[in-house]
Amino acid sequence: MSKTLRIVILLLFSIIFINPAFCGQEFRGTAGPQFLKMEAGARPAALGSAFVGAADDVSAAYWNPSGLIEINDRQVTFMYNMWFQGINAGYLAYAQPVERTKTVKLVDQKGQIKTEERKEKMLAFGTSLTYVGYGNMPRTFEDAGGNYAGTEGFFSASDYSLSLSGATRLPGTGDIGISVKFISSSISTYSAFGVALDIGIMYPVGDKFRIGLILQNFGTNMKYIQGGANVTLPSNFKAGVSYKILDTKSNFLLALVDVNVPSDNIPSVCAGVEYTFNDMVSIRAGYKGTEPAGISFGGGVKMQTYFIDYAYVPFGELGATHRISVTAHF
Repeated sequence: MSKTLRIVILLLFSIIFINPAFCGQEFRGTAGPQFLKMEAGARPAALGSAFVGAADDVSAAYWNPSGLIEINDRQVTFMYNMWFQGINAGYLAYAQPVERTKTVKLVDQKGQIKTEERKEKMLAFGTSLTYVGYGNMPRTFEDAGGNYAGTEGFFSASDYSLSLSGATRLPGTGDIGISVKFISSSISTYSAFGVALDIGIMYPVGDKFRIGLILQNFGTNMKYIQGGANVTLPSNFKAGVSYKILDTKSNFLLALVDVNVPSDNIPSVCAGVEYTFNDMVSIRAGYKGTEPAGISFGGGVKMQTYFIDYAYVPFGELGATHRISVTAHF
């Protein structure tokens, strides 16, 4: 592990332990825009939201921006999220690597020196947009005593988040990535704005094992009413690992485990497993410790340069959610 990577890890943990928001159960339910926790991509959602230690596609901008450096082509994805209680959400993201040509000197078997041009990734960048629409809701009134006084008309609410991400290699071994989020939240005639930062790192251990760390949604407070109370962001620290149990041309089996330490809830564990046959068809299952039902499952199909993924994530009495993603590589 390089010295630079050790310093980054130390800084991440320092933020967690110094910040009083990461203190556990007494802060449960105290943070604001919860849509920032809404998973990006049907594939990670089917894996129980355990993806910090993998983050190997365009959705890495959300899960661990350092993973963007691992993509080898331009990718664009769109996810439609059929949430419970009539809530609908969408996620659109784009990412691409930036390469440079490097001249390498080689010595052949005869001892002659030859030069060869090779491409290497310098960095990667991406951008993403998240939208959540909550539909129309009846406008409820109260009297001077705070008692229910009926309803009249309707109001709507929506949330947006625009993210700009970048990733690069660290000296030695490891990757680092950063996402900057611009957040907008509206309820009826009231609006609030904020800026947040995600910082993630990825450290490979051999060819099969990877460790990921990320600090999410660390940023400014938001206010819906001038002079009103501050609304904090749902900051979260995640540590995840991924392990390639099988990695052949015909069979690929990946296991993932994440530990989440949120600012507005108790710590939890997520886990998932993915099996891919012949690099074409995938089945996935996962467990998310923070959800009422816990389990999730889904699958995916590759058609030339297109990937179609689906995830089924139940929420107990609230109902089930369905995610569909379409990703193009070019």
